Amino acid sequence: MTDTDPRPASLDGLEIYVEAAEFPIAGGRWGIRAADQAVFYERRPGTAPEPAMVSAETLRSSRGSWTRLDP
Repeated sequence: MTDTDPRPASLDGLEIYVEAAEFPIAGGRWGIRAADQAVFYERRPGTAPEPAMVSAETLRSSRGSWTRLDP
């Protein structure tokens, strides 16, 4: 993400992932913005998403750790 790319107000419309573990470590949801592959983390529903340290490729390729939610 660059300084000119504002973070979204919510994860609506983004590609959403959650932890696949029975007891998630971080909880929350991660969203990938298609335009620039920026990843945002939403700790609790309704809270403002924050830029995430995990990459879009990590979320997409780690099938055992992450599950994509259907749109």
